[in-house]
Amino acid sequence: LSISDANNSVEKQIDDIEKFISDKGDVIIVSAIESKPLTEIVEKSIKAGIPVLIVDRKIEGENYTAFLGADNIEIGRIAARYIISHHKGSGKIVEITGAKGSSPAYERSIGFNQIVNENKNLTLVKTIQGNWEKGSFKESLKNYLMQDPEVEYVFAHNDRMALSAWETAKTLGLENKIKFIGVDGLNTVNGGIELVKNGVLQGTVLYPTGGNEALKLALKMYNKETISKNNILNTIVIDQNNAEIIENQMD
Repeated sequence: LSISDANNSVEKQIDDIEKFISDKGDVIIVSAIESKPLTEIVEKSIKAGIPVLIVDRKIEGENYTAFLGADNIEIGRIAARYIISHHKGSGKIVEITGAKGSSPAYERSIGFNQIVNENKNLTLVKTIQGNWEKGSFKESLKNYLMQDPEVEYVFAHNDRMALSAWETAKTLGLENKIKFIGVDGLNTVNGGIELVKNGVLQGTVLYPTGGNEALKLALKMYNKETISKNNILNTIVIDQNNAEIIENQMD
């Protein structure tokens, strides 16, 4: 198993895959930083006879061997439904998106907006572009919350950004007034489960990392076994009601 980390550089990721093709790898597993730029190199691998397993983030079209990941449109819907069933205030929501050009950000936003727009008691008052990292949007969020402190919920496309949103609200004394929802639910220090248990996040939508399943699928591909084109991982909302149970299961 050879692992290469592109450190969020699309160009390096393309070069890395190019090298795996040159080295005649048996199976290539890719989590595309951006969908469009990675499409051509994945197709090149397929043409070279090397199967490609797309994990978490999709490319454009379906010219790959298989996909493994959660349903990101459904993750957006789950987050919106959770807000609908728990909101008691203004119904004003701020959405903080993942990086532009990444399929999870695009799909989570589609699902979230679809459900919010169907509910007359909720209003998406602001969408702020983030890039999955903590500091990418703090200034924009702070400026907006100063104008409209009546925001009831912030939905961030991952837990790192949700924590950053909470920290930003805290500088304005709004961290207990606004509720924060993230995505990922990692069982790590400052991961989603810990943030829920500590009361920083009201909830997080579990996004299974899929590493175990990816290797099992890669072995099946190598052994020429029949596999599904789309392999969808299950997800749930983690909140105060089940955080400890989920944590114990993961441990």
